[in-house]
Amino acid sequence: MGNFYVNITTRGAIIKDILDYLKSKKLSAYLIEGPKGFCTIYEEICDDQETKHISNLLEEITQECNCAAIGILNHDDDILAYELWSNGKKVDEYDSCPGYFSGDEGRFDPEGGDAKLLSELMGDGGNVETIDKVLKATGDEGYVFAVERHEALAKAIGLPIHSVGYGFRYISGGEIPQEINEENIIKCC
Repeated sequence: MGNFYVNITTRGAIIKDILDYLKSKKLSAYLIEGPKGFCTIYEEICDDQETKHISNLLEEITQECNCAAIGILNHDDDILAYELWSNGKKVDEYDSCPGYFSGDEGRFDPEGGDAKLLSELMGDGGNVETIDKVLKATGDEGYVFAVERHEALAKAIGLPIHSVGYGFRYISGGEIPQEINEENIIKCC
């Protein structure tokens, strides 16, 4: 069995504003503040992979906190998908295997993903070619596990490495990212 997790990484939000928002909605989450204005949110309901909830959360957080955010979903290490939002608007989305659930073999190659926009909103505006290669990799040139693609993508963009491989259930079960001290994890609700 592979990884199942969802997390949201914001850029440019004030952590207190994120906490206030989560508390106002009575949502359980863990937050880890990262460098360069990043904050990764591991919210409980997101881990159920309810895509409507994930989208709503991304829309509201980016609007309320006036920021950009990427919501990453890893399904059984077979699919890596994301939605990229900025100031309450979805600006990009990606799915590494859109035909996975329908069995549509014509849609097993990645779809979506704007490397330039992703780099501009979540990174430093560079590394666009590397980001694009990670997003478009298929077959032999691809990744065996979605978490490997997620790690390569995070490194290419410059996202905190603690955003890779973790969701609410992992952290609540005691699986803490290696580079994070437990006292640096903020628990909400």
